Amino acid sequence: GSGLAALNAGTSGQVLTTGGSGANPSWGTISSDFVKLGTASATSGTSLSIDGLFSSTYRVYKIYFHDYNVASGTGEWLKYRYNYGGSAFTGSNYVWSAGYNYRNSSSNTAGSEGGYNTSYMGLTWWGTGSDHDLIGEITIADPLNTSRHTTSKFSIFTMDGGQTAHQFNGGGYLDHNTGLTACSGITIFPNGGTIASLKATLYGFK
Repeated sequence: GSGLAALNAGTSGQVLTTGGSGANPSWGTISSDFVKLGTASATSGTSLSIDGLFSSTYRVYKIYFHDYNVASGTGEWLKYRYNYGGSAFTGSNYVWSAGYNYRNSSSNTAGSEGGYNTSYMGLTWWGTGSDHDLIGEITIADPLNTSRHTTSKFSIFTMDGGQTAHQFNGGGYLDHNTGLTACSGITIFPNGGTIASLKATLYGFK
């Protein structure tokens, strides 16, 4: 405008937005279609759980994880389980399938892995070297739905201690005919050994 003007306070959580050329700024609300819901980290122990953050507000969730290393064992690979009522379900009701590819100085190899009625979902098929990071994600759809199988997919990339590049991509479900309640979270754990570091962040999508 041609002079000073007052802008009254907005409501809690709003941000100041521009109205474009020639228009006054105003308070507005940031879109909540894609929201960070929480984080989890582990520096010791045998698992990392991110739990209690699923709600009816979001239908799809992504968990991004990285900074993985083990304190004991040698580059142990990772698995995951669904949580119910805050605890990981350990019964043999998981069905999953995945494809992999790895590349080093002498070979480029592809293949597949999976499990039928196992007690876990596969997440990686190799460990990571101490001087490399492992990055990955898990996507889970409609985890509170108790009339369908709890279903998710995963994707990771890492380098092992032998300088081999690995990809592992797949998905699976847990048989809901066992009478389970709504899924409350996910627990990630190594095939063996003790976690030295692992970090995860959960996002919700409307």
